[in-house]
Amino acid sequence: MNELYQRLLFGSTLRQTLSKYATGLDRYLGIATVVSAALLGFAVTSPIGTSENFLTLSGQITLFSGVADLFKAGQGAYALTAGALFIAVPILNISTAFDLWYKHPLQGDKFEKFVRRANACGRLWFLLALATIGLIYKINTSEGGIVYAPIYYLLVSVLLQKFVLTRMSRMAAMVQFVEVEKD
Repeated sequence: MNELYQRLLFGSTLRQTLSKYATGLDRYLGIATVVSAALLGFAVTSPIGTSENFLTLSGQITLFSGVADLFKAGQGAYALTAGALFIAVPILNISTAFDLWYKHPLQGDKFEKFVRRANACGRLWFLLALATIGLIYKINTSEGGIVYAPIYYLLVSVLLQKFVLTRMSRMAAMVQFVEVEKD
């Protein structure tokens, strides 16, 4: 197997991370995390829709510039909510999955902390998915509202995040159970 491909799948050969113990389709959770991050980046920076009057915004709307425009328009609560829901929480989910998969060894001090964080982040997916679907609906029903494909990339990214975090949490629980049984 190509060394770069193997490094992408399993991380460093010197660390005993969760990726080393993956079997079957779980071996591709690292790739799914990278794809989810790419989809999120594209969804945040690309126009997600067009509207004539969407929370005082008109024209093409991107998540990143939309948050800034909402702040400028005096809609700070909406801006903070949108920034937290569509930018900060997905970045937290992806970084947690990335750290748990590639960075922290199973016997390390921070491994248990990141397993708990992955479980908490995995529970947020429903809120993110509902907010994304609500955003799609709100843009569609606004005056002159048209939704573009990147909003669906955001939805796919959120669903991939949920899948990855759920699988990693289960794998971590199985590894911890095996370690307890050995003692």
